[in-house]
Amino acid sequence: METEVITGALPQASPAGVMAPSGSLPPLENGDRLTRSDFEQRYDAMPHIKKAELLEGIVYMPSPVRVCSHGKPHGQIMGWIGM
Repeated sequence: METEVITGALPQASPAGVMAPSGSLPPLENGDRLTRSDFEQRYDAMPHIKKAELLEGIVYMPSPVRVCSHGKPHGQIMGWIGM
């Protein structure tokens, strides 16, 4: 029986389960402690992130707004006010 040895860089999983190829920047995550330059590099590398802030070296990312919990009630209230 032969054992196959795999060499080379393997993808690394972040705590959130997002796969990042070895050598690339890790994904930007809420609670990361970064410098301004590191934050800007990661933020620019992730165009799907709509909002992230660096306050006193800590990354803050709001949770996404859900249609059912925000959009639908907002539309109903606007319709009610309009009547």
